[in-house]
Amino acid sequence: ATAVCRAPPHHVGFVSVEVSAGPGNFTTFGVMFEYQAAAAPDVLFPPTGLASGGTLVTVAGANFIASNNQFGYGHGNPAHPGSGGGIFVGSSSDPLAGLDALACRFGNAYTVGASAVSSAVLRCETPVFSDATIDRALAVDTSNNGGEDFAGAQTYFEPLAHALVVSLSPRAGTNNGGTVVSVYGQGFTVDEPV
Repeated sequence: ATAVCRAPPHHVGFVSVEVSAGPGNFTTFGVMFEYQAAAAPDVLFPPTGLASGGTLVTVAGANFIASNNQFGYGHGNPAHPGSGGGIFVGSSSDPLAGLDALACRFGNAYTVGASAVSSAVLRCETPVFSDATIDRALAVDTSNNGGEDFAGAQTYFEPLAHALVVSLSPRAGTNNGGTVVSVYGQGFTVDEPV
């Protein structure tokens, strides 16, 4: 049997969840639910990337905690580097099946798994965006529990149709090569070869 209920507001910590089979007749199994501080994404880099996907986005903030009650996973474990939380959500019929418990959502429509660098930094790879999203700022949000709850943050990512070079510094070098050139623009990151 399955019962679905909405957790009421509560301070951070553990509570026992019990169900009633009738008036005053509650179970006493002591299954625990953890109230956590909400994930708090604050800064996103880079703020732009190609609409074709594949941009590695770093989200800095606080309270990124791997949390999921499926498959017997223990709650409250801080996200560990490269872990993505180390747990997966959903059954084969779940639209988020196989996603990490840590997730990034772009524009309220595209949810992808995230990997933890620390409890203050997540990384996620952008999905392929539809043409309707090109050159539009999409809100980016994070989840600690596989997309059940999102933080409601106001960080943004803008998918671009093409990479754009705006300027170079310096603009000239010797024909012997070796001049270090800084390239400024949009749609690429410093991690990508140019």
